[in-house]
Amino acid sequence: SLDHTPAAFQIRWRGVKGVVTVVPDDFALLNKHKMAVRPSMIKAVTGLIDDGTLCIVDYSRHHPMHLNREIVTLITSIKEVSDRVSYSLHERLDRCLRQEGEIFCDQELAKARIKEDLTVVQNIYGYEFLEKSFSFDDPLWMDVCQARYQFLIRNYVDKTRIPVSKGCHLIGIADPLGLLRDGEIFVRI
Repeated sequence: SLDHTPAAFQIRWRGVKGVVTVVPDDFALLNKHKMAVRPSMIKAVTGLIDDGTLCIVDYSRHHPMHLNREIVTLITSIKEVSDRVSYSLHERLDRCLRQEGEIFCDQELAKARIKEDLTVVQNIYGYEFLEKSFSFDDPLWMDVCQARYQFLIRNYVDKTRIPVSKGCHLIGIADPLGLLRDGEIFVRI
C-alpha cells in the first residue's frame, strides 16, 4: 500500500522481463495499448498461456547503493586511480566491519540496524515485533544480531558488497519515444 504511484516497475510477464514506466492514460504514442515492450525485453516466447499474471519484481524507490566485485575490479583496473581507489576501498571496508561489530555493544544501535533491514523488505509485522520485544537479554534477538552480522561479513568478503552512504541505485528505461536529446536523462527521485 503505497501513497503514490511509482514512476517505473521491474516486471516479469509471459516471457517478458524488464522495466516499464507509467505514462498518462491519454498518452497518444501507445495507440490505446496498456503496455509497450521492446523486443529486447522478450526473453522467452511462451505462446498462449492462460495465466497472464503481471509480476512486479521491484519498483522505483530508494535502493541503498553498494559496490560489488565487478565494479571494484573495473575501478581498480584504471591505472590512474588504482592505488588511491584501492586504499580508499580498503579503508571503507575496514570502517564497515568495525561499524557492524558495534551492534553487539549498543542495544539501540542493534535495534536501529535491524529496523533498517526490515524497512528494506517492507516487513511491517517484523517491525512491530521488533518494537515490542527487542532486548539483548532475549537469546532470539542475539541470534538475529549474530546472523545479521555473519550475513553482512559474508557479503563484504565473498561479494565485495561495500555500502556507499551517499548514493543510490536507480531503475531506468531507454527512451524509445525519442523525447530526450542526446546526452540528456530524466530522473525522478
